[in-house]
Amino acid sequence: MFISKETDYAIRIIRSLSDGKLHSVNDLVESEMIPKQFAYKITKKLEKGGYIRIHRGVKGGCELSKEPENISVKDIILAIEDRVEVSHCMEPGYACPWKDSHGICTVHNKLGEIQGQVNQLLEGYSMADLLSKDV
Repeated sequence: MFISKETDYAIRIIRSLSDGKLHSVNDLVESEMIPKQFAYKITKKLEKGGYIRIHRGVKGGCELSKEPENISVKDIILAIEDRVEVSHCMEPGYACPWKDSHGICTVHNKLGEIQGQVNQLLEGYSMADLLSKDV
């Protein structure tokens, strides 16, 4: 699993909105260097996920609906990607042909362990952690 461009842009949008102010999509596009067509799509997904509010109209814009401390990196990935699998065999309902013919797949089992660690790390880092200037 890699963080897609779309998820990277979502993280950037959250970064801009973390100042607590209302930002237009044009402001977000300019400040975070995001293509406009992606910005609209991403803000809609973040709104659907409950992470931002979009106010329509002349004086509209976007703002966070949760504090950055309450948004995990995994939350953002799932708002954009729907899944966080390190391999397609980690997808729910995946039928492993190797396991079906050999009875066990050690690769699948080890990837399951890795998946668990990745999930734990992504859940353990909040957007506030990513935005912190502390190293």
